This record gives sequence, structure tokens and C-alpha cells, in this order.
Amino acid sequence: MSQTARSSVKDRILEAAKDEFSQAGVSKVTMEEIAERAGMGKASIYYYFRTKDALLKAVILREYEEFSRRLEEILPTKTSAADKLRAYEEKRFSYFNKLMAFKLVELAPSLKVKPALLDMFDEFARREMKLIRRVIQEGKENGEFDIVSVDRIARAFLHLVRGLRLCRIREARGKRIGPETLAQLRRELDLVTGIFLRGIAGTVRLAPAARSAMSRPRAGPSRHVAPHPAPRDQAVTKPRPSRDSTGPGRDAGRHMEQRQETRQRP
Repeated sequence: MSQTARSSVKDRILEAAKDEFSQAGVSKVTMEEIAERAGMGKASIYYYFRTKDALLKAVILREYEEFSRRLEEILPTKTSAADKLRAYEEKRFSYFNKLMAFKLVELAPSLKVKPALLDMFDEFARREMKLIRRVIQEGKENGEFDIVSVDRIARAFLHLVRGLRLCRIREARGKRIGPETLAQLRRELDLVTGIFLRGIAGTVRLAPAARSAMSRPRAGPSRHVAPHPAPRDQAVTKPRPSRDSTGPGRDAGRHMEQRQETRQRP
């Protein structure tokens, strides 16, 4: 059998396994059921995958490779670094959702499957760390992110979004994560991602007036104006004196003179 034909058969098996895992969950699916869905004998399945654990890993890896390919397509685009991080989290959540359809949280008691999956997920995290670092480095270089250490920020972002997912898995306590929980997780991820991006935002995308305001020195905690404002500054907040010598402008000028005299007293 040619390499192309072998690859085609493996793809057929993986697609059948994914469908079975999604419908019934990994723990309840048998190799016989996967073979029946793929339209081949059980022996043919074992020829390509010696155990169900190996088949599960292959299915998860194939889904992750598709997720990685979509992420790589985002990197060269001209969108902002912040939008790229949002797109990463959106696509990562979609991948997580697919895995939850396999009912992987039900595998927690399995001593055979769990270590293999954890090792694979750790490798995925290392690959995602590299991608996130590239995006944050880009944001730092173009002034979009005001940060010092790219590595620390990338690691913090990865741990933040990964931690939320792991919390939901732990809270499930071996039970299936339902649509309501997934929807809540989606909202939490959007929230923390927005907070994180605002926290590292630079001034590159601010309007000129906003940049000017941010560059001014901050006032002290007990006052909002300078202790001795110049007359020009006072004119900004007070009515301009009238040229009429008998109008309210004259009274305002007289009050100003009185205040100046008061300051000059010892």
C-alpha cells in the first residue's frame, strides 16, 4: 500500500474515532465501534493504532495541528497585536470545546491515559508560549504594549487563560462540562483578556489629546491644581473680565487684586 493510501486510511480512522468520542465519550467507546463507523475490520484499526489511548492521542494531536495552522495564519496579518491575542483565545477556546465533547474530564481516574495526555498538553503549552511571545514582542516593538519583559508577560497571559480552563475542569469533578459552564468560561476569558490587554496597553493608539494628557505630571493627592496658578490658568476656569468698568468684570478684577495683595502680606 502506498504512503498516500495509508494516510487516507489513517484519516478515515481518526475521523471515525472523533465522531464516536464526541457522541459517547472516550471511556464508553470501543475499538469495535470505531472500526464499524470507519467501515473496516477491527484488526485494521489495531494495525495503525495498537491501543485506544494511542488512537485518542492521535485524534487530539490532529485537532491541535489544525488549531495551530489557523493561528499561524493570523500572525502575518496587519491586525493589532491585541486583536491577535484575542483571536488566539477565541480559537483556543474552540479547540478546548472540541476536547470537552470527548468527555475527557471523565478520564481523571485513569492512570494509563492521564499521564500521556498531560505530557501532550504540556507540549502544546510550550508551543503556544512561543506563539504568544511573538505576538507580544510585536506589540512591544510597535508601541502598542508598554512592557519591560516580553517573556514574563507572555507567561502570565498563558497561565491566566490556561488556569481558567483548568479551574472549570477541576470544578467538574469528573463530570461532563455542560453548555452553560462553557458559556460562562467564554465570558470569563473575554473579561480577563480585556483586563490584561488594558493593563499592558501603550499610548500608540491614543488620540493626540489623550497622549498629551497622559504626559502631563500628576497633581498631588490633596489638590487638583497648582498651588499658585498663573493668571492665564485662572482665565480658563473663570469668566473673562468685561471691558466695561462698571460691570461684573471690574468686580472680578478687584477680587483678583485683593487676593494678590493678600499673598504679598508677610
